[in-house]
Amino acid sequence: MSETELSPQARALVEEYLTSVRDALRGTDLPRSEILVDLRTHIEEAAAHTDGSVDAVRSIIDELGPAEQYRETAEDTAEGATHTGRRVLGMPYDFTPPSTAKFAARWWNPADPRILMPKVWGVGWTINFGAIAVKLGIMRPDDEDAMPFGNVPDRVLVLAMLVPTVIAAAGVIAVALAWRTLPAEVPTHWGIGGQPDQWGDKLSAFGFLLLMGAGPVLLGWLRGFRRGTSRAVRAFWAAGTVMFSTLGSGLVGVTIHSANDASSEWLIWMIIIGALVLMFAMLVGMSRLGLAAEWRDAPKLRK
Repeated sequence: MSETELSPQARALVEEYLTSVRDALRGTDLPRSEILVDLRTHIEEAAAHTDGSVDAVRSIIDELGPAEQYRETAEDTAEGATHTGRRVLGMPYDFTPPSTAKFAARWWNPADPRILMPKVWGVGWTINFGAIAVKLGIMRPDDEDAMPFGNVPDRVLVLAMLVPTVIAAAGVIAVALAWRTLPAEVPTHWGIGGQPDQWGDKLSAFGFLLLMGAGPVLLGWLRGFRRGTSRAVRAFWAAGTVMFSTLGSGLVGVTIHSANDASSEWLIWMIIIGALVLMFAMLVGMSRLGLAAEWRDAPKLRK
């Protein structure tokens, strides 16, 4: 048995415990989606270093305690985080340590109708793609309770991570092909009309853009896809890095295009919108595949 594989009976035990915690959290003001993703990640990562048996998983769950006890612990933790959910000048802020669970709860929370959620870290808002999916009729609000990203097949997660990898590689190739024809200084900022209004050394400019696009992808492979990482964590690494790789490689193309004083107004907006749409499509696709896998395996897990 591989280090990340649980037996069907052990996985059923995990789902049973998560369901009991989910029910215990109902009626509270706690971030249920964030807590459930964090809990699933903890259990799966801890179980990855065992033989994946029912006894191993039961031992992990026993250490966590009954669902009611876990809810009380979560409430105590929330009370200690007094600087979460506050506002400054009308904008929300959150300076608690970021985590994959927080990213998951803010980026994909169909149960919360708010499209704009507080940033994972800092001041301002981020997009709740789960709420958009519900408003478009693609997902249902209660699909969040099923926690589908934990059931996405491994091969799908690898393929999903290959998407930002290819996009980031395209940016590197574009710079390599255009390097000799580019001037010593290239655009580094554009005005409202799409005309460059700041210029800088091309090595620094492209170095930053390639780091923005390829850096998160490299971290995604090294940290998100290291042995023992849960499927839910891998899913959100893939979705997050596709946005950064699209922005980074897209701005590489804009910079090359604008090097000869060409207007790039529409290109910039197309890249921003494209990055968000691609991330949304990836989250929706993986969520639906995860739900399908959960529904398909449910009869097997009950046996």
